[in-house]
Amino acid sequence: MKIMQTSILNKDSSDILLSTQEPVILENKKNPVGVFLSIHDFKDFLNTTESIKQEVNTGIIRGIEDSKAGRITEGNQDFIDDLERKLEERLSSNK
Repeated sequence: MKIMQTSILNKDSSDILLSTQEPVILENKKNPVGVFLSIHDFKDFLNTTESIKQEVNTGIIRGIEDSKAGRITEGNQDFIDDLERKLEERLSSNK
């Protein structure tokens, strides 16, 4: 991922957007303040976040249904560790 200083915004920023095929981090005095994304990357990001929201909502609904039906799993540390491992695997496979 590229990193550029915000001072480049004083120049023709469209050239920067057209010249890169990856996200560009903007910095102001070495502090990250923004990101330039291609429209393709931005749409992918929106689709991914929408997909995650739908999966979370589905999971919550199923959890409520399971609870009402008496299908409850104790949330002990092993269970939580397993959930974290599965989440990490899933997130790394989406990269």
